[in-house]
Amino acid sequence: MLLRAADWYESNPIGMALNGIPFSEREMHEWVLMKEERESEDVTILFYQLKEDKKWVRTVDVEGRNTEAYYEKGVLKESYIYNSSGRPVEKTEYADDGKPAGKSIYYYSGSDISSVEVYSGGGTKIYEDIYLLREDKTLHSFQRFYQPPEVVPGAEEATMPESDVMIQIWQTDSRGNLIGMAIIRNGDIQVEQFSKSGALTGRNIFEGTLNVRRIVYLYDDGGKILTSIEENFLERTKVEKKYNPDGQVSSELSYDNDILVSLSEYSYNDQGRLIRKEKRGSGEHWLYLYQYEEDIKISESRYLDDLLHSRVIYDNESGSDRKEEFYKNGELFLITSYADNKKTKEEFYKDGVLTRTREYQ
Repeated sequence: MLLRAADWYESNPIGMALNGIPFSEREMHEWVLMKEERESEDVTILFYQLKEDKKWVRTVDVEGRNTEAYYEKGVLKESYIYNSSGRPVEKTEYADDGKPAGKSIYYYSGSDISSVEVYSGGGTKIYEDIYLLREDKTLHSFQRFYQPPEVVPGAEEATMPESDVMIQIWQTDSRGNLIGMAIIRNGDIQVEQFSKSGALTGRNIFEGTLNVRRIVYLYDDGGKILTSIEENFLERTKVEKKYNPDGQVSSELSYDNDILVSLSEYSYNDQGRLIRKEKRGSGEHWLYLYQYEEDIKISESRYLDDLLHSRVIYDNESGSDRKEEFYKNGELFLITSYADNKKTKEEFYKDGVLTRTREYQ
C-alpha cells in the first residue's frame, strides 16, 4: 500500500538527493532520485536517463529488525541488518548469480564498535578485526586475526591468503591518520611507520625478536621521496637509492660490510621510460640501453666494458615473442628465438656467418 506520492530529486551518480523537482521534469535531468514510502518498506531508486541504476529497499524483518537491500541495475549486491540504534550488525555481499559471496558480523560495546567477523560465501570464517578506542572514542588501533586454513574434504578452499598473514595490527593518531602497522606471520614480524601525511617512513623486519632488515624512506618538505636506505643486518649489506623529482630511481649504491661495491645510474625519457642504466663495480662496467616505439619497449642492449655483450629484440608488447642475441668480444655468435616464452630456435654464428641452426618443437 502506497502511503504517499513519491518524491523526486535531481541527483548524481552516488545517489545524493539534491534539489527537489516535480514529476514532470524528470526527463530534464541525467540523474534523478525517487523516494517512496510504502506500508512495509521505503524504496529509493536512482535513475540514469530514466533507467534504473541503483535501488535501496528498507523494510522490517520478522524479528522486528530494520533491514536494507542494495541493488545495481536490478541485481542484488548487498543486504544489511541494523540494530535499534541504526548501526549495522550484519552485512551480506552477493555474487552476480544471487548467491552469497561473503558476510560480515559487527559487534558493539555500548555504542562503540568492538569487532567485526568476516566470513566467506560458504560460511567459513576468514578473519576477525578487533578495534581499540581511546577515552575520547577515537580509534587507537585495530588488530586483524586470520583464521588458520582448514582442509576439509569437499569443502571450499582454505581461506588463508597467499601471503600467509596471521595477524595485522594498525595504529592511528587522534585524527585517524595511520602512524604504524605490524604484520605477524608465522612468528616473524614486519613493522612499518608512517608520517603525518601517510607516507611510509620506515619498515623493520624481525625473525622472532631479531631485527634482520630495515628500510628507511626520506622525503622533501613537499612529500616527494628523496632517498631510501635498505640494510640487511644478517648479510651486512646496504642499498641506498636516490630518486629524481618524478619519484624514479636516479642512482643506486650497494655496500658490503660498509664498503661500496657497485654504483648504478639511471636515465629516463620525457615519457618517464627508462632508457639508460650504467653500473660500475667488481672491476666491470655495464651499460644497458633501452629503445621504445610509442611507449612499447622494442629492444634492450647490454654492453660490458664498451663491447656489445647481448641484445634482446621484442616482437610483441608483453615480450613473450623475442630474439636474444649474444656476442663474444663484440662479435655475434648466437641468436635464440622465443614464441610465447618458449624457445623455438637457436642460430649459431662464426665470423658473422650462420653455421648451424637448431629448432625446438
